Amino acid sequence: MTQKFPVIGTLILKIFFLATILNFAPVALSAETKREPWQVWETHIEPVAKQFPSLESVYLILALRNVSQEIQEPGLPYQEDQPWFQWIEIYHQGKRLKPKVDHDFAYLLGSVRQGEQLSLLVALEKFYETPAKSEKGKYELVWQGGTLGGAKTVRAEFEIDPKMKSPADIFSLSTYLQAGETKTELWKRILASHSDPKWITLFRILPSDYIDPPSLIQLVRTSNDVGIRREALRALGRVGKDIEVENLLIKFLRDQKDKPLIEFAVLSLDRLRGRTD
Repeated sequence: MTQKFPVIGTLILKIFFLATILNFAPVALSAETKREPWQVWETHIEPVAKQFPSLESVYLILALRNVSQEIQEPGLPYQEDQPWFQWIEIYHQGKRLKPKVDHDFAYLLGSVRQGEQLSLLVALEKFYETPAKSEKGKYELVWQGGTLGGAKTVRAEFEIDPKMKSPADIFSLSTYLQAGETKTELWKRILASHSDPKWITLFRILPSDYIDPPSLIQLVRTSNDVGIRREALRALGRVGKDIEVENLLIKFLRDQKDKPLIEFAVLSLDRLRGRTD
């Protein structure tokens, strides 16, 4: 299926926003939500915190859940540097921030099976023309249902406070580790909440000495989130040359259909085989 899409001061503040991220509720889109006959996707948009110091520091979790009776193949950006369709409207005091030019990009088709979710971590700046002044106050996000087709319009809010100090860093390992936590304990937590989208960010920065290949493979076999599976398999390549892990990955890939996942897995296979170029 191809589509053209129109496309954290004080210590108290720091602790608050750190807790916001660590307790970021999984974007588990409820299967009990009433589905309209025409509906293909159940969508959700969630800033990773409630407050940020600037527009440039805002990141969003975009999630779409396949509520249809068929496998869906969305062609969406899946690499951090890829431009986005201008899906997300950003409003401040009722005025929309100027969006970027909306091009008709082509990306690898994904594969989201019935009931599965695809979560994506996206920088807010993908959706507005830079530079833009980070004015203090509340901002509203609107994701129109028509951008996907067969989805309802959803909304979210966040606040900008330029005087914020020491915001929590979603790309710091310390944000995700509990005090004195071992690698084994970390993976136990990950597997206990295998569809929590905060793991997407963790896997982007997880160092090799914190990667447990058997647990990672178990995660990608059990998670209902395609985005988590993609990022986990990309992280697997950081363990270095390892024949046993290579064999685990090959076995997993035999029945996979999601093309971006396969691309990340192939890159990891090269590194597991000792290829670094």
